[in-house]
Amino acid sequence: MREVALRVGARARVSLAGLTLCALALTACGAPRATPGQPLDLQAVLKMKARAVQVATVPGVPPQLGAIGFADLDHGWAGGQGVLLATTDGGRTWRTSYSGSATVKGFSVLSPHEAFAATSKGLLATSDGSKWHFVDSTPLQSAQFFTPQTGVALRPVGSLGPTGPNGATPKGLSVLHTADGGRTWQAEPGQAVLAACFFSPRQGAAALYAPGGLTLAYTVDGGSTWSKVLPVPGGYGATLTCTPDGGAWAVALGGVGMTQASYTVLRSGDFGRTWAAVLARPTAGGGPAPGNPSGVTPGPGLGPGPLGATDKEHAVMLGSCWACGSGTVLLDSTSDGGRSWRRV
Repeated sequence: MREVALRVGARARVSLAGLTLCALALTACGAPRATPGQPLDLQAVLKMKARAVQVATVPGVPPQLGAIGFADLDHGWAGGQGVLLATTDGGRTWRTSYSGSATVKGFSVLSPHEAFAATSKGLLATSDGSKWHFVDSTPLQSAQFFTPQTGVALRPVGSLGPTGPNGATPKGLSVLHTADGGRTWQAEPGQAVLAACFFSPRQGAAALYAPGGLTLAYTVDGGSTWSKVLPVPGGYGATLTCTPDGGAWAVALGGVGMTQASYTVLRSGDFGRTWAAVLARPTAGGGPAPGNPSGVTPGPGLGPGPLGATDKEHAVMLGSCWACGSGTVLLDSTSDGGRSWRRV
């Protein structure tokens, strides 16, 4: 297994096991956050070794990791199918903190000792950074906590509409709120979303299902109602990243085919009220980029990886090309809200 570690400034590190890209924002690494605008230290890519993620989980079965969250340069967690790993030395060594039937979907990190993990079997929590326990059994796609008691989560609710291109079926998520650390959840009565992120418990941005595509929207009441602002035809799925200063970054996913996938990255600097396309990647196999924007910088690779953002001006976007040799990963960065991008 190959591992790549991307280190932003001197604050946060994101690890990608092999070419299993972690669809996580850099803001999910917790506090203290990466210093905005600091260059990526690619020396870490050359120095990190595979031993960092080859740990004792199920004997003979390497962990399938898809989620990662760091509190600082040293303390972090990685999770995936049936496993949650912990490190206290910046990813040089890992230990198993949880193993079982749950799949870890994502982390919400408050400190080196306090964190939450959304899983297919419910919410995991730790108060010492080492021992994890289930606080609820509601299956979650993601969870975002603002205090140890207050958080927002997304719960899978099934298909939203007819099958899209290449058999893609839009999957819906309902918005849940907790005021007791995830022990109980209150569902918002608003419509299900394709993806969402929150700036605060009441203010957030979302991608909503629409026939033939999706629509970007925002809420000021916790997801009970959504104000639709921008249709994105041909967008059949999405990921969203919110930053505390009102930045929102959306990756709209288009068609797939021939190991290729089209996508468009859109950015908002006003809490999701207005959006503009900042990257677009049409492909021969996946067709036009969602929304078919013109005059937009081509996105990296022939398929989308994760996008990470520290604020409304600074972000990185990974792209993959599975058919290039044994597979390649490219990374572009912006420091001006997506108006220009630099190939890292």
